[in-house]
Amino acid sequence: MHTPSTSTSSSNANPPSPLSSGLTVHEHLDFQRRAWVMERVAWGLMGVLLLLATLGVFATGPLASATRTDATRQLSVEYARFVRHHGHTEWAVTVRDLPTGATGIDLFIDNDLLREQTINQFIPEPSSSRITSDGVIYTFDIDPDALPGPRSVQIRSTIDGLGAMEGRVGVLLPNGNLTAVTLWMFAYP
Repeated sequence: MHTPSTSTSSSNANPPSPLSSGLTVHEHLDFQRRAWVMERVAWGLMGVLLLLATLGVFATGPLASATRTDATRQLSVEYARFVRHHGHTEWAVTVRDLPTGATGIDLFIDNDLLREQTINQFIPEPSSSRITSDGVIYTFDIDPDALPGPRSVQIRSTIDGLGAMEGRVGVLLPNGNLTAVTLWMFAYP
């Protein structure tokens, strides 16, 4: 009679379980929790960036541009809120309710804005400019025989500053008072 062999090298035998083989699995729960927190923070930041991009902070969208109008509604300025450092931008300055027979518009841009950007072009070109302690006043001639209505000036500039920029743009009224609006821009690197 033949007795079965007690050899452990049988290919049919079940392998020993890790628990019975004496192997120890180390768990690093603190590390896993920190990794999960960092993962959720990263997902949250990606969601915020996607939302900001959709709203127009990085290109076009509802927050990308703004129109500021003064209290008298005689002056409005359309401009880009978010711009690139060394990028080009345009503003549209519109003056309404000019007095009959007015021969010019005196457009004021304060030093804070002029320090942060270089003006490349005015459309139409100003006939003269004068420097004041607060900024520069550009004079644009108006044909006194032209039909009454709003007058616009386009300004093309290159952004020299970085970060938040704030400054005033205004119009000198015939009585010598300045009506102005404050512009806020942010320049990305």
